[in-house]
Amino acid sequence: MINKGKSAIVSILFELAEVAQWYLPAACLPVGRAGRERRTEYMPWYVYVLRSSIDQRLYVGMTHDVAARFKEHSAGYVFSTKGYRPWMVVYKEEHSSRVEARKREKYLKSGSGKEWLKSFLMPR
Repeated sequence: MINKGKSAIVSILFELAEVAQWYLPAACLPVGRAGRERRTEYMPWYVYVLRSSIDQRLYVGMTHDVAARFKEHSAGYVFSTKGYRPWMVVYKEEHSSRVEARKREKYLKSGSGKEWLKSFLMPR
């Protein structure tokens, strides 16, 4: 009897969570996830580089939609870039998979990747 009661409660909680997912307002979602839907068709991944107009620092990130992500950076919704606005998109690459994009992003964030970016974007 006790096990039946626990399983009934668990199943009710799962049902409530499933229903809540459909009624959750976009404002309750984390920044960057509101209004985004999962898509089943092919969507390329982009690795992008932003340059701060204040001190010329570079920020490297990856996303499906560079324009939407740039708006988030520009509006101050991203903690790590908020204090260095305004930003400009200075470089972007398209990749066919998230794994490829993540590898490239990690390289560009590494020491040798930063050197390459600086020599490519800011030739002396």
